[in-house]
Amino acid sequence: METELRDPDAVVLLCEREGRPLGLCMARVDRAPPIHREAVRAEIGELFVREEARRAGVGRALVEAALDWVRGRGVDSVIVRVYEGNASGRKFWRSLGFGALMDVLERRL
Repeated sequence: METELRDPDAVVLLCEREGRPLGLCMARVDRAPPIHREAVRAEIGELFVREEARRAGVGRALVEAALDWVRGRGVDSVIVRVYEGNASGRKFWRSLGFGALMDVLERRL
């Protein structure tokens, strides 16, 4: 996390109440070689909300703050990665306007 805090292309957001941390969101701007269709896009790599603070708007507020930060850098595309089996996570992200981009398939050996 120290590296993220020093990186100008990354942001770490913390939501706290009365000095107690309730949630954390980390986002970063990624730059790809110019051969890619999108040379710049952002990713929200981490979002965590304490169980007792869930469904109270903490996650939504953190994500909105992260999206504002991304927009402020002139980036217009943001991705998140959500496990297929995480139904509540997928529902949360879709409620914020995120949709499927691609299927990532895995085979365990």
